[in-house]
Amino acid sequence: MGGSVWGRHLVQEAERKRGALRPRGSGGLQQGAGGRGEVGGVCVCVCVCWGGGGGEPSGTLVASETASAITTEMASQSQGIQQLLQAEKRAAEKVADARKRKARRLKQAKEEAQMEVEQYRREREQEFQSKQQAAMGSQGNLSAEVEQATRRQVQGMQSSQQRNRERVLAQLLGMVCDVRPQVHPNYRIAV
Repeated sequence: MGGSVWGRHLVQEAERKRGALRPRGSGGLQQGAGGRGEVGGVCVCVCVCWGGGGGEPSGTLVASETASAITTEMASQSQGIQQLLQAEKRAAEKVADARKRKARRLKQAKEEAQMEVEQYRREREQEFQSKQQAAMGSQGNLSAEVEQATRRQVQGMQSSQQRNRERVLAQLLGMVCDVRPQVHPNYRIAV
């Protein structure tokens, strides 16, 4: 084991699509020449150098260009996903704000329409009252005049009754009590 280099490689799907690296097996770790291995579909080159004969790693860690490219690509994908999530969140907020604005506008329009209806109703009611007052006013004047004329006639009748009461009673009693028997001028005596 002394001086040999063991490495691990994970083949990434994006690298495979570009044709840069091809998987060597079914996904298990395979050791190739130069300490390269591939695991499952993601490629990361990490080589651990084993020092002197003790079988302990010397601590030297080497990353290849592929590992840094994959790391940056994964980071950019992560950033892209984060950007998409943020964009989706902003879009959802805009939609929610638009719905709130729409609800506010509908409520405001409803209130304005209600106010217009109420104002129109008041105007019509006032117009009706004025027409009714005009119509009833002339009738009211007529009824007041008729009522006043009726009172005058009743007062006139009462005063006439007071003035002529004694004379009418005397005449009535005279006709009933003073009986003067006479033959009616149209009566013919049969001979």
